[in-house]
Amino acid sequence: MICDPPRAGCGPAMLRAMAEADVGRIVYVSCDPATLIRDLAMLASLGYTVGALQPVDMFPQTAHVETVCLLVRRNALHINIDVDVEECYKKNADKPLILRSRSMFWSKPG
Repeated sequence: MICDPPRAGCGPAMLRAMAEADVGRIVYVSCDPATLIRDLAMLASLGYTVGALQPVDMFPQTAHVETVCLLVRRNALHINIDVDVEECYKKNADKPLILRSRSMFWSKPG
């Protein structure tokens, strides 16, 4: 889906409709960085993440900039994992490096 809204950006109803369409990718073209940030925040809450972002100076020697942003739908299996590597190494300091790595990331839960 390609979205090129006016300077005011998209309204919440439009953003929800875009998310409900359940497309895998959205190319969002914006001429106002402030409304782009606002709309990206809402799309992130609706299951999209920024895949790439590119400003384009189509109007040299002015303050205006276009921004093209690729949004990608996160799948249902998307999870964030925080790993405290220092703590893992402390717990496994007596093992060789390869065994430390294996026990840190491949051990069975429990």
